[in-house]
Amino acid sequence: MAALYPYKYLNHIDFEDIKDPLSRYLFKFENQRSEISHLKMHEKDFLFRSMKVLEDNKGERVYNLFKIPEAKEYVFDWVILTHANQAMTFEGDVQGPNGPLTVCEKRRNKRFFYEYLNVWKNQVEKGRGPYCSVIRVELERKAKEWNLRRGGDSKANVVIDKKIELIYAVFSHIYYTVKQFFDEKPKPYVVREVGGFDVVFNVYSFVHILSRHYYPSINRDIGASLNEEFEINLDYLPDEMLS
Repeated sequence: MAALYPYKYLNHIDFEDIKDPLSRYLFKFENQRSEISHLKMHEKDFLFRSMKVLEDNKGERVYNLFKIPEAKEYVFDWVILTHANQAMTFEGDVQGPNGPLTVCEKRRNKRFFYEYLNVWKNQVEKGRGPYCSVIRVELERKAKEWNLRRGGDSKANVVIDKKIELIYAVFSHIYYTVKQFFDEKPKPYVVREVGGFDVVFNVYSFVHILSRHYYPSINRDIGASLNEEFEINLDYLPDEMLS
C-alpha cells in the first residue's frame, strides 16, 4: 500500500499543517483498523507520535499507546530514547517530555521494555527481511566484542550484561530509523552518481555507520571510530552522506 504522505513531509510537518493528515490517519485507526498495520513505518510513527499527546476537553489523554498493539514498536522506541544512557536506566531521575517521570511511569516503562525486548530479540534471531538480516550480523559482532571481556569478576560481568542489553535496545532504534527512511521506497537502497560512478547506499550502509560510528554508549572501549563532532541529520543519512 502506497503511503498517503511521504516520509520527508511528515517528518518535517509544521504544526498548522498537521490537521488534515492526522484526521485521515485517525479515521483509519477508528474506522479501518486493519489498515493500520499496513501503513509505512513513517506513517505509523507520525500517527502514534500525534496520538500520544492528544487530549480531550478536560486535558486528559485520549489514547493509551501502551494498550494499542499496533503501537508497540513506536512505544518501544520511545521508551529506549527516554531511558537509554550508558545502560537502560529505569531508576533515579529520568526526564520525560513534561519533566521527571513518576515512579509509576518508570515501572510501566520498565515492564513494557522487558516484555517487548524478548519480542525484539526473537525478531533479530530469526534474521528475516532486508533489515533484521543485516542487523543480526552487526549486533552479534558487537555483542561478541563485549563478551570477549568476560572473566571471573561477577560485577564486571553484570556490567557486560547491561551493555549487551543496551546494544539490543540501540539496534532496535537503528532498525526503527532505517526502516522509516526506506519503507516507502520500492527498493531498500538509494543510488546516486558521484564523480561519474554509481554509488549505492543500502540498509547495510545505514546500519553499519550508525552502529559503528555514531553511538558512543555501545562503542566505547572496543576500538570503533566515532564521529561525535560530525554534524549530520541521521534521519536522512543516505542523502546527506551522498551529497
